Amino acid sequence: MALLVVVLLLGGAAVAWQRWQGGDTQAVDAPATPNRTSTTVATQHSTQPTAAPPTAGRSRSSPTPSESDDQKAEQLLDACRAKVEAADKTLAAAKVGIGHWSEHVQAQTDFNTGKIDADRLAKIFKRTRNAGPSDVRKYNKAVKAYNTLPDSRDVLAAAPAKLSSAMARCDERSRAQDPVLSAAEDGMHDWAKHLSDMRRSDSGQVHDARGIWIRTWSAAPPHIRAFDRAVARFEAPDC
Repeated sequence: MALLVVVLLLGGAAVAWQRWQGGDTQAVDAPATPNRTSTTVATQHSTQPTAAPPTAGRSRSSPTPSESDDQKAEQLLDACRAKVEAADKTLAAAKVGIGHWSEHVQAQTDFNTGKIDADRLAKIFKRTRNAGPSDVRKYNKAVKAYNTLPDSRDVLAAAPAKLSSAMARCDERSRAQDPVLSAAEDGMHDWAKHLSDMRRSDSGQVHDARGIWIRTWSAAPPHIRAFDRAVARFEAPDC
């Protein structure tokens, strides 16, 4: 199979190489890394005071202890839900990006086996490559939003006993998200690296673009399959 790939690529594929991989040449940032931390549910109260929101116009009496506890509990649950939602958005962005990367890689495989011709290959390469920079930007934006929120350990450790059931659901979803986030990071890194390689090739900084692509194409499937498996296995309650 390796010999077949080399023969095909060095034949007609070599002549059309630059045309096939043509597309958007804008810069691509390296994919961001999600900070993934989760833990089992704890039920003790936090020792850190929670500031009450300011009121306008007139003063009000201090809330009773039960009111303060209820407000704090809702804030903690909201924080946990926000973290989980941010992870969901990160995974949604990764699905789009790795979906395009998978199409890009599969197009080369299909060409090598004669399933598609050179024109079809060129169209798929151009369409997916042009989508790539946006894929990476959206993924990085989602990861940045995820990383700016308090991690699961901080939120769960501060949760009162009355929220143990709701927090347990959030913790379960957060822990289930971890392997998918990890697989997403690997797949998006590969996609961003290829886009960067192509941009450098366009500017004349790479002198063996075909060889680099052959190695990239050969190495890509494990990360793509790992992400697809992680997505398929993901099952967790809403919170």
